[in-house]
Amino acid sequence: MFWIPTNPPLDMDWLKTIPADIHDQFTALNTGNILPALFQGIHKRIPQTVIILAIVMVLVIRRNTIQQALSDLSAKGGDVRHDSIWVTPHALFLDALQCAIPPLLIALCGYLISRAGGTYDSLREMGKLLQITGGFWWVLAFATRLHLPGGIAETHFRLPTVFNQKLYQVLNLNRWVMTPLILLVPMREINDVISQLLTMLGCGSLGILLYRLYQQVPSLFGFRFLDSIIWLFFIATPLGLIILILTGYYYTTLVILGHLVISLFVIGVWALLRAVIKRGIYVASRRLAFSRALSRREAMREDREVEIPNLDLETINRQTIRLLNTFMIALLVLLLYWVWQDMITIFSSIEAITITTTGMKSDTWQLGDIMTALLLILVTMVLSRNLPGLLEIAVLSRLQLSQGSGYAISTLLSYSITAIGVLSVLSTLGVSWDKLQWLVAAVGVGLGFGLQEIFANFISGIIILFERPIRIGDTVTIGALSGTVSRIRIRATTITDWDNKEIVIPNKVFITDQLINWTLSDPETRVVIMVGVAYGSDLAKTRELLLQAADDDPRVLKEPAPSVFFLSFGDSTLNHELRVHVKEMGDRLITLNDLNTRIDTLFREHNIEIAFPQRDIHIRTTEPPSFHEEKTIRPQKHSQTTTHSSDDDPGLDIGFSDDAEPI
Repeated sequence: MFWIPTNPPLDMDWLKTIPADIHDQFTALNTGNILPALFQGIHKRIPQTVIILAIVMVLVIRRNTIQQALSDLSAKGGDVRHDSIWVTPHALFLDALQCAIPPLLIALCGYLISRAGGTYDSLREMGKLLQITGGFWWVLAFATRLHLPGGIAETHFRLPTVFNQKLYQVLNLNRWVMTPLILLVPMREINDVISQLLTMLGCGSLGILLYRLYQQVPSLFGFRFLDSIIWLFFIATPLGLIILILTGYYYTTLVILGHLVISLFVIGVWALLRAVIKRGIYVASRRLAFSRALSRREAMREDREVEIPNLDLETINRQTIRLLNTFMIALLVLLLYWVWQDMITIFSSIEAITITTTGMKSDTWQLGDIMTALLLILVTMVLSRNLPGLLEIAVLSRLQLSQGSGYAISTLLSYSITAIGVLSVLSTLGVSWDKLQWLVAAVGVGLGFGLQEIFANFISGIIILFERPIRIGDTVTIGALSGTVSRIRIRATTITDWDNKEIVIPNKVFITDQLINWTLSDPETRVVIMVGVAYGSDLAKTRELLLQAADDDPRVLKEPAPSVFFLSFGDSTLNHELRVHVKEMGDRLITLNDLNTRIDTLFREHNIEIAFPQRDIHIRTTEPPSFHEEKTIRPQKHSQTTTHSSDDDPGLDIGFSDDAEPI
């Protein structure tokens, strides 16, 4: 019956009979019995009437108080210290109460008329329509009130003022157009001339209003092409319904119009829900930024290291909004499918389509299973890539976690989602474990030999995330390399050295090689300075000056106190060692420079000589025999000289004594 004409096509003869048909319908409506039926309903439903009227009176009396509460909530929305995700839902509830008075009265009248009974049973249908109209009027009035100047859309959702005013005008006019349509949707009268005229008028007005709304509203789904298709459908559908009425498909028009009105209602609720969630994300992001700023200020005040966040706020917001948009679009598609499912017959044959395969699920795959698997792959990719940002805002920012813990949780969650998604896809396609275990075993052995280094780094990355011998922000030394850990991934870890070069090191190295973590439990380190003074120096004065140099340096910690030790007698020096402690790794080089400079200055002022190595060199020369005819040998004479050398002058100054005779 859906695609069967229920009325004759509207032609000139139909137009000629319009006045008489309208007169007959108004006579049949028996409008003179509406007031008696209303009083009869009040008499039968006195308790319900009193309760509804009491609620209306309370709302009227408390109207100014509710408005003041809305103003206070709007002020809270601009203060990060008092704002919260519950401010907007609270304001929406109060706004709904503000516009509830007329809808409650309309619905009450409809309820009383439908309960009159007796001779007024003919008005029961009208009473039900009034109840439905009251509910929809409440929804439309609430949507319009949101866009009042200075309303929730402007103060909470940050809509531009000019755009908000235009949207308010469109929605306010749309309320008066939608109300008669809501009254007509439940009607199924075949020869209802009044309904046919009002339906054509309402459909034309609805199409025009939706077009104006399309011009004012920015991108609804984040994809311009998708926006255009959906808006084109909702704008063209009311205009197409006029053609259906003219050709006699009035029943078909009413059914499609009912689905269209419900779809618009669903999209409105969906848009409001998305705006509320985005507002909550915005609030959580602001609180996270405020918390990080407080942490940095506190760290600067206490002169300590603060954890470097793994994700900046821009990345967190981008990931969270992307995940939200994906989820909300999927939810809207499901809701619209639920609304229009009785009119969509193409999807009913999906499960009957099979694709031949080999060796799995009785040699066939259903097309529905393939589509489900593709959907699961898409959902897995979206969640694994974007869930860390949402987790950072919603959960991790509220927990007092140590450095690196948030990153470890986010990373492991991403891998868990990926593993669950792969298993779900295989299960959907009918690939059971008993069919895959031998293949997995063979592939595992092959990969174990061929990619053992990669697997070793992968397992080492998991060990690092669980055992946490290093964390983001730690200062480490591994082999000849020192730097700060800037990124930990499942295969490799990135270290930024003192030249600001990023060095990627496989995770296996951190597990198998010797690792020095300077800041694992305490960033405090000891600095040792070796000083050698000349023999004959005043040892007590030397100790006093070394301690004075340490006390004068502001970076040297008072506890543990600096200490000086006379360690040994050297070849040329009396060896002392100054031991001090500094709070941060970054203070080591600066402290070494300042202490060495200060020690040199103090020693010069007090005539303490910093000795350099001395060495005595003895050179023996032997005269070779002289061969004369007499073959006499002259006696040997020895010369000895003493030279001094220092490490600053590698050359030797060799001299001969005056009594040495030439050969």
